[in-house]
Amino acid sequence: MVAVMGSIRTTPRATDSPVPGLTLVAGGVTVAMVVSWLLPSVSALTAAVLLGAVVANVVPLAPSLGPGMKFAGRRLLRLGIVLLGLKLVVRDVLALGYGVLAVAVAAVVVTFVATRWLGRMLGVNDGLSLLIATGFSICGASAVAAMNGVREQDEQDVARALGLVTLFGTVAMFSLPALHPFTGLSPAAYGV
Repeated sequence: MVAVMGSIRTTPRATDSPVPGLTLVAGGVTVAMVVSWLLPSVSALTAAVLLGAVVANVVPLAPSLGPGMKFAGRRLLRLGIVLLGLKLVVRDVLALGYGVLAVAVAAVVVTFVATRWLGRMLGVNDGLSLLIATGFSICGASAVAAMNGVREQDEQDVARALGLVTLFGTVAMFSLPALHPFTGLSPAAYGV
């Protein structure tokens, strides 16, 4: 929601307080968490992106919201990515075995390169292609935000990439388990 709503172009004054924008973002996050709690199959991230897209395209937002939304989209989102990364422990990944780790690395590299190539073939601008490839190949929306932190892109491209990553992730979440019976693979092999 932060990235989608943060993509709205506002011209904040130097004296504007971040409080109104941060209040709106906090309200949106709260709504997304409640939706996720009521509908466990919908992640808070998916709910936040959808809510942000609706608000950004339907509700006219005051310029006074810009500083707080920009702060949330830049600083707080990066902090959230760091905290999310701390949940993944290297020891747990290595416990899966080096073969699984090699497959994961290969999948990341192939997905990244193929997405970048497809982006060029479709005429997608380089910044958007980079964000989408990062999100598709690494770990979704947090990877998009992290890449934007390293190589700052147009805010509209960030919002588009977040929307695509969330949409395709949601589709995969439902379609991949449904395809398992048709593969002939064991659950563990299909999981890998």
